[in-house]
Amino acid sequence: MLASRRHKWIIQTIADSFGRDDKSIEDLLRYDKHVHLIDEFLEGKGSPKIFIYYQPSDTNDGVADSNHINFELFITDGESDKLKEKAIYFFRNLPEGRAVNTGESYDNEVLFGEVSPNTIVQIDGVMSNVYEPMIGYLDGGDWGECNEDLKQEFLSSTKKFAADLQETIKSLSNGYTITTFDHSEYNAKNTDKDKAEFLQRHFARWLDEIDRLLSDDQEQRKESSDSGPRTELEYWRSRMQRITSLNEQMKTPDFILAKKYLIEGENQGSQAKRKRRKLPEAHVSIQFDRYQHYRQAQ
Repeated sequence: MLASRRHKWIIQTIADSFGRDDKSIEDLLRYDKHVHLIDEFLEGKGSPKIFIYYQPSDTNDGVADSNHINFELFITDGESDKLKEKAIYFFRNLPEGRAVNTGESYDNEVLFGEVSPNTIVQIDGVMSNVYEPMIGYLDGGDWGECNEDLKQEFLSSTKKFAADLQETIKSLSNGYTITTFDHSEYNAKNTDKDKAEFLQRHFARWLDEIDRLLSDDQEQRKESSDSGPRTELEYWRSRMQRITSLNEQMKTPDFILAKKYLIEGENQGSQAKRKRRKLPEAHVSIQFDRYQHYRQAQ
């Protein structure tokens, strides 16, 4: 168990990246679930990639406790766990189902690298501060034999890529700040009834705002007479970024607190309770399914 040369190389790589000693990393990886995931990866089973996270652990509501921070090392597929700190990935560079040669320490059969939560921000900085100004200073002779149509297409694609980065950053950073409230005002409420009314008022406002942002207003699409599949796909791409941001809003501590309080409440006739019966998770899920269906049809 974790005894092959390849295992030892993986342990050493993780230790070097996170500034830990090999022994401590090996001890952390000896949990059955970790050993199982690493062995499956090396045996050619499942996903060709694994990520190693070493970051503050979450409480049950998904929020790290700032008063007592415990770092946790775990293995993930990188799809469902939010990255807070630097992570390492290992990629199995082999045909599907083919096992890795564990007798070798390091070769091209397993590739590795590091990622950080600010990767997209760093790319945006390079685009904004290096590539866009550099391309802007190019004169006619620098383009060589490139004709004007190709030149304009390249410039248009570059600007679009830079704009997409900005939209992605806005989406990932919760560009729509909706589901928050003033905790000092909430804590100042003396009775459960006052607190319930406070949460109901905010929860109703949040739902109204989410409904407004999700409303499918066709007039806002501003399609021209020559609009085609690309225009439609761009519309759904932009819409998906908004849906992703709104979905993150429904995971905030304030939203979860208000939702839980109202679900457990006894005031069945309140406006917020009636609105709660049509919580926006279903609406967001439907919009996501529509987007996925459209992409598959292209």
